[in-house]
Amino acid sequence: MEADVLDEYLDRRIVIRFAPSPASPGTSQEETGLLRDHGASGLLIERDDLTLAFVPFSAIRLVEIKPQPTWWQRLTGTMP
Repeated sequence: MEADVLDEYLDRRIVIRFAPSPASPGTSQEETGLLRDHGASGLLIERDDLTLAFVPFSAIRLVEIKPQPTWWQRLTGTMP
């Protein structure tokens, strides 16, 4: 896998689903925000409350990248 594959998705809305952890069963199972940066050890996202969160790859089960809105969705303001 190329190292620059996530560069195309910077500043896009993503949903991170965490891998199950027996150490913290009561915590949230997902994190949502804008992908701001990535490195060899994890992802940096900006949450909706404008705080930054670092998520290590070892804690991630799935990353969903939301598609960019179409021209018509941007024009009419109807976002999915």
